Amino acid sequence: MPFGSPDPPAIRESAGGEYARVVTPEFLDQLRTSRGAAALEAAREARTTPLMKRVEILGAAFGGSLARAALGLDALRVRAAAKLPHADLWWLDEDALEQGTAWPVALERAQTWSRAPDARLTDLTAGIGLDALAAATAGWHVRAVERDPMRAALLRANVDALDLASRIEVLACDLEAVAADGAHAFM
Repeated sequence: MPFGSPDPPAIRESAGGEYARVVTPEFLDQLRTSRGAAALEAAREARTTPLMKRVEILGAAFGGSLARAALGLDALRVRAAAKLPHADLWWLDEDALEQGTAWPVALERAQTWSRAPDARLTDLTAGIGLDALAAATAGWHVRAVERDPMRAALLRANVDALDLASRIEVLACDLEAVAADGAHAFM
């Protein structure tokens, strides 16, 4: 597809662009490649450049779809900086950014819960993992449950990006599939 074609629509910077409206496994897979990482870095480096010039530059270098995805995610990461540490590492969509708990709140809450040394925590509505990742950062072992496959993929990407795979198990399933046991506290 040539750059500038109408499918997908042009970026709306205020809403995080095409990426925010249509986060697909394909976009995520493209952005997690070395070429996608380069497009994300180029988008980050061009933040002070006017939007249409960024679209032109990234489109010429990476093609329209990858440029739109990188610019959209970058716009969300800029907005996420007010809510998340290391916002440039996070994988998210617009709804998850709006709905997620602010990192300082999630971390403080996780640090105040008392627990037995081998206790595990289950986040039953994990989304992109803000609460689960904060709990893991605070020392919990976490089982993060998310029924939406795309959100679960974003959650897995965040677990990898924050290097917390040893502390978080991601389950992409409905709540009914999760067995409650005595070793888990639920949030």
